[in-house]
Amino acid sequence: MGLVGGTLICGSATAVLFGRYDQLSVWGSLDALPVFAWKVSLAVYLIVKGFRQSLDVLPVEPALSIA
Repeated sequence: MGLVGGTLICGSATAVLFGRYDQLSVWGSLDALPVFAWKVSLAVYLIVKGFRQSLDVLPVEPALSIA
């Protein structure tokens, strides 16, 4: 949804640039719906499922103490 929505928004911006329709129009809003849906679904997923904190990407090393 994000890649499709980005393409639609790019096309919509180009259409506005060439005067096909106004920037605040029904067509521009419809082109932005897939991006909105993607961002909302990602936010809901991260709130419900949460971030995976069990993965040890960077091991924690003890801090060096300077005497």
